[in-house]
Amino acid sequence: MLEIVRQLKKTNPDLKEREIEGVLFILKNNLGYGARSENNSGSSFGLKNNELITLTGLPKETLKIFKSSMSNLLEKSEEYIKLNEEGIKQLSSLDLRPYLWTLVD
Repeated sequence: MLEIVRQLKKTNPDLKEREIEGVLFILKNNLGYGARSENNSGSSFGLKNNELITLTGLPKETLKIFKSSMSNLLEKSEEYIKLNEEGIKQLSSLDLRPYLWTLVD
């Protein structure tokens, strides 16, 4: 398993390693409706917090802990979730796989 996934697993024991990889896949590929929009400067906003909850089905508190555990890789924003330059750099070379999110485990 990828080192970054192992590190995030330590602070996110409620998430499976594949779920962590799936969230990273979503962030790396900037999926979501808000991510496709552009602001006046031409850069994309990133995912809205509620979009990530909808895409994954994970509880809000679980994603809050996840965001906190990788805050050094995210841009500072209350409304959006987007990788910062370091996050893009660290995830760009990784072969992350999407996760098949379901409501039932």
